[in-house]
Amino acid sequence: MATWQIGFKEPSLDESLLPIIRKAVSFRPANQRQPIYAPQLVSGLLLDAGNILYDDTAWRRWLLRLLTRLGLRTEYGPFFRVFDRDYLDAVYRGLRTFSDALDSFLTSAGLSAGQAEEVRHALDSYRLHCNESDRPLIGVRETIAQLHLRGVKLAVLCNSEHSGESIRLRLAELLGESLWAAVISSHDLGCTMPEPACYRAALNAVELPVAEVAFVGHDARELRGASALGLSTFAFNCDRDARADVFLQRFGDLIALTRTSPRCSSAA
Repeated sequence: MATWQIGFKEPSLDESLLPIIRKAVSFRPANQRQPIYAPQLVSGLLLDAGNILYDDTAWRRWLLRLLTRLGLRTEYGPFFRVFDRDYLDAVYRGLRTFSDALDSFLTSAGLSAGQAEEVRHALDSYRLHCNESDRPLIGVRETIAQLHLRGVKLAVLCNSEHSGESIRLRLAELLGESLWAAVISSHDLGCTMPEPACYRAALNAVELPVAEVAFVGHDARELRGASALGLSTFAFNCDRDARADVFLQRFGDLIALTRTSPRCSSAA
């Protein structure tokens, strides 16, 4: 590791100030990662699925490029913030289909009914292709395996149009053996994060007190909801306006934020 030193050439500088200056000024190589700190180590993790375990933005970016070619002028953030809040929320509660929500959203954005239908059919095909070609994000497979060996309780909690069992099967294809204490979907609960009932259902599933569990997410509203309930919050691939106790630079940083289960230690 490179060593940086502070050099002072002015002989008239009061030497009594040097310790203060050295403490206040920090030099580090550009490629050296900042250390990860957490308020406390946790024994359980509630992880969102999309954009945490695997990339769920490909179809969104593809849709936005297609709509841009059709003349729609917008930006990714504002566009999907409205889509998620005003249209997909009902889909995630199991109250309407994705196709119906997309048609309504596109016509409200200015497309004709015919254009909306064409876009929907094209997107259906692309989403199917994305599902078949999904891969875990970098470091996810290895980190999840290590966390499981350490005795950390792992559960998936996500807003989704799919059932928890469907998500569990998909994760088994992506990550191999199922290591989850629970896979909980808003579709099964009939409510969506950031509603407290979602987090409480996941806490009941892992059978741990709220003080020992962290929510790992990317959505600013979902992170706020977890924090309001008393969960520690770890942000990964997150929104620009997200607030969290810890911002993960890589998925593997979760190892340093969790404590080994006493049962795991005694078994070792």
